[in-house]
Amino acid sequence: MSLIRVSMLLLGCAWLAGCSSEPSQSSFLEPDDASVPYCTAAELKAALAKEDGLVLVEFCVPVGCFRCDEMRPHIDRLAHVEQDRTVVHRVDLTLERAFASQLGVTMCPSYVAFRNGEEVFRTEYPTSSDLIALQINHASHFAEVQQLSNQSVH
Repeated sequence: MSLIRVSMLLLGCAWLAGCSSEPSQSSFLEPDDASVPYCTAAELKAALAKEDGLVLVEFCVPVGCFRCDEMRPHIDRLAHVEQDRTVVHRVDLTLERAFASQLGVTMCPSYVAFRNGEEVFRTEYPTSSDLIALQINHASHFAEVQQLSNQSVH
């Protein structure tokens, strides 16, 4: 096998593996004040029970996954931009594996959106904050249309 094929195969395996045992350099950066904080499964369940708007949950690992490291700052910005219509939470998959499994989350990072405690959409890596923002926009628009429809029936 040629050196190029071997290199491509190794890169492909590394990309599919995602999480590595060695933390990446960007994992050691101090989070800024705009970072979405991590919450526990119990905290998320409580938030989902009381929140009637759209809630986006990022399931990721805080250290050692280049995919999570790549998406984290984009999701932080998305949380800031969408703060008027979406609440964003972050769940650490290394601490909350059982909870994530109950929700069918098997890959990091994964994104699951809820409204009134019900799942609205989900996506996982590879994705982008722009695609997630489009899904948020679609879900918000759908909720508005549904609300208007319910008002016209009554």
